[in-house]
Amino acid sequence: MIKSKILRIYNLAIFIGLISGCVSAKGWMKVVNAPLDLSSVKQVKVTVKNSCDATTAEEIAVYDSIVQGLRRSGRFHNIEVTKKDGNEITGNILLLETEISGIKRVDRGTRIWWGAMAGRGWIQLHVRLIDRDSKQVRGEAIIEGFSSAGNIFAGTTEDAIKEASAKAVEFVESGS
Repeated sequence: MIKSKILRIYNLAIFIGLISGCVSAKGWMKVVNAPLDLSSVKQVKVTVKNSCDATTAEEIAVYDSIVQGLRRSGRFHNIEVTKKDGNEITGNILLLETEISGIKRVDRGTRIWWGAMAGRGWIQLHVRLIDRDSKQVRGEAIIEGFSSAGNIFAGTTEDAIKEASAKAVEFVESGS
């Protein structure tokens, strides 16, 4: 009787451990060149290009996540650098060039079918901050974002994109 209760508790503990998982979403950033003083910059133009097999939807997701993060920060007056008439705004503009240099897709369907065995969603971004007028590189970093893993409720590539984009915004803000 006591052994069966202990065995049930043991099995329940293992089941809870399998469901809860053990790997969380963490990203990392390797700063190649620390951002120079960006305090005078009030406008940012974000571009995203692709040097791997990322889809257009993934490029748009990276772009949207970075733009939303920059807007939330309130650090820059203008993110899109165009007027309503379509003409580009003049002045001190920072180009935030983002290149998707690697990606591993894990979508919700794969996660449901394979669970933890689907692995972690992953994306690598190469971020360069460039002064638009002088073409001087003001900062450069390689950023990776990961989704969580470890169970069927873990994250997807979308989560990795959000993580990496947040790190890119953090990198830009570190020069302020």
